[in-house]
Amino acid sequence: MAHIKATSDLNTASYGAYNDASGVIDAMAGLLGKGTTEAKKLQDIRSKVRKHSAANPPTPTPPVALSAAPVK
Repeated sequence: MAHIKATSDLNTASYGAYNDASGVIDAMAGLLGKGTTEAKKLQDIRSKVRKHSAANPPTPTPPVALSAAPVK
């Protein structure tokens, strides 16, 4: 059961982080000018992050090395 809660917590945090980043991208695009090439590039980046799929697989990450906790 703990893994289900951990997954839910991770999803909630991921959605929150995406929403925060999306807001920053909107603000940056506004500063650059909504119709500018630079702003469109930022919006393309946001779109690629949001629409990650088999066509845009995530970068593989190496497995985390686990070590035993030190004995006290």
